[in-house]
Amino acid sequence: MQEKLRSPANRQSFALGVLTLSDYHAMLAIDGRARTQAQIRLICDLLEQHSCHIADDSLAFVLPYRTGQDLQILGNALLARITSVRQIRSSESLPIPVHLILLAAHSPGHSPDSLIDRALVASQRAGQAAHSRLTLINDAEQLDEKIEPLRREDRVCGALEADRLVLHSQRILPLDSIGSDSYHHEILVRLTDHDGALWMPDSFLPEAERLGLMPEIDRRVVDRAYAWLAHHRPGGDTPYRWTAINLSAHSLTETDLPAFIDARQREHRINPAEICFELTETSRIRDLPRAIAVMQQLREYGYRFALDDYGSGSATLSYLRDLPVDLVKIDGSFIIGLDQSPLNRDLVRELCRTCRRLGKQIVAEKVENMQVLDCVTGLGIDYAQGYAIEKPVPLNQLEPH
Repeated sequence: MQEKLRSPANRQSFALGVLTLSDYHAMLAIDGRARTQAQIRLICDLLEQHSCHIADDSLAFVLPYRTGQDLQILGNALLARITSVRQIRSSESLPIPVHLILLAAHSPGHSPDSLIDRALVASQRAGQAAHSRLTLINDAEQLDEKIEPLRREDRVCGALEADRLVLHSQRILPLDSIGSDSYHHEILVRLTDHDGALWMPDSFLPEAERLGLMPEIDRRVVDRAYAWLAHHRPGGDTPYRWTAINLSAHSLTETDLPAFIDARQREHRINPAEICFELTETSRIRDLPRAIAVMQQLREYGYRFALDDYGSGSATLSYLRDLPVDLVKIDGSFIIGLDQSPLNRDLVRELCRTCRRLGKQIVAEKVENMQVLDCVTGLGIDYAQGYAIEKPVPLNQLEPH
C-alpha cells in the first residue's frame, strides 16, 4: 500500500524522486527476498528520512530543491550515491540497476503525494528507455495531459470493479397517442468515480471501448435493467411499455450474447416484447454477418431492435438496409433547432421517407423544446425523446407508470 509522503518542513520548493529497481525480479530470483529488501533499506537510508515505499520495486523520496538549481547535477549526484549500494553476483561487486525520475515542484499547491502520479507516468512514458537511467521533469504540469488518460482508465476499471455503474431513464413519447397511459423509455448508463462525482457517457464510454470493456458494461446494464423491470412490470398480459437498452457493436458480435440475455430473461421473467435493444456505434461492427445472426436469434426470442444515431456517420444507409431493425432513431444533430432550419426539415423529411419505405418506425432524438416537438409531430415521426419530454432521472427514482 502506498504510504503518505511528506515534504521537508519549511521548504516551499522541493524535488520529488521516484526510484525504480529496473532488475527487481532478477534480484529476487538470484539474491532472495531478504537480501533484496536489505539492499532496498540501504538505499532508503541514503535517501534520508523523507522516503516511502510505493511498490515492491519502487520508492519515492523528497529532497530540498531551489528554483534555478541544476536538476541534472542533482540527479547525477543522487545516482552516484544510490549506485554505491552494491550487489554481489558471481564474486563480482555490481551496482544495482535503477531508473531515477526527478520532478521539480515549484508550485506551493503541489504536495509530494500529488506528484507521485506524475512521476509514475514519467516512468511509464519517458523513463524506461533502454539506455536511460535518469529522467528529469523540470515542470511537473507538462505530464498532466499524459496522466489524465491513465486516470480515466483507472477510474473506469475501478468503477467497474466496485460496481459503480448508475442507470438513468429518459422517456420516449409516442406522438400518435399523447395523453395516453402508454410509457416507453431508454435506459442510460452513468458512472460514479471514487469521490462520488457523476460521469456522463462521453466521459468514460470511449475509454471503456478502448479497453474492451463494453461487452461487460452492456451485460451489467441488461442484468440491472431486467432486475428493475421485474419489480415494475405492468399488470395484465400485454405490456403497455417498452424499454430501450443500448448494445454496443462489440457486444453484437459475441455469439454467446443471446444465451446470456435469455438466461436473464428467464431469471427475471421479462417479456421480450417489453425490450428494444438500441444498436450504438454500428460503424465499429467488424463482422456484419455474425452481428446479423446474433440479432436474428434475439428477434426469434421476441426482442426488437432500434438503429441509433441514423443520419450520422456511425449509422449509414447500408446499415439501415442490412440490419434487421424495427425502429430508427434520427441523429439529434438533425433535430436540434429543427424549427429554425428549413434545410434540416427537408433532410429529416427525406430520412423519414426512406424509413417508411423500409417499414421502420421513427424516433426523433434531442427534442429540446415545444417548437421542435411540434415540427417532428408535423413530420409524422412516431416517437420523440429529449428534454422537452423528460430529462433523464435515476432509474431508482422513476415513479411507476
